[in-house]
Amino acid sequence: MDRIFSKQETGRYVIVGFSGVLLDYGIYSLLLYAGVLTDYAKFVSFALGASYVFFAQRYWTFHSKGCMSREIPRYVALYVATAVINVIVNKCILSLGCAYWVAFLCATGSSTIGNFVGQKFFVFALEQYMDEHNAEANGSGVKM
Repeated sequence: MDRIFSKQETGRYVIVGFSGVLLDYGIYSLLLYAGVLTDYAKFVSFALGASYVFFAQRYWTFHSKGCMSREIPRYVALYVATAVINVIVNKCILSLGCAYWVAFLCATGSSTIGNFVGQKFFVFALEQYMDEHNAEANGSGVKM
């Protein structure tokens, strides 16, 4: 039986996430250098970084063969949910009197774990699971 969380998959997730942050920061820096207003630069850099991460996680990390038009809304919903968790954890840790960097690391860690589990079992695997479940229920063993 395969392990639920393989080292290869986890490693790829970390590589994609880290490179997504670097891409976000690089684009943000270039746009600021070009004179783009801070808020617009951050919005564009985040959107491009998140788009890169979606495709890299989809194809390289999780090898999804699901319908992209169904995966994208799940990806967005997951990121909204983990952003809320990030903010709540940050606020809770700060309320304990911890330093900002401690709260930041705890919040980032919680959203990173939530994003990994959510992408693996909700965003990119849900359709494959449903196809396999339907095939077994129909007794055909053939994916629908």
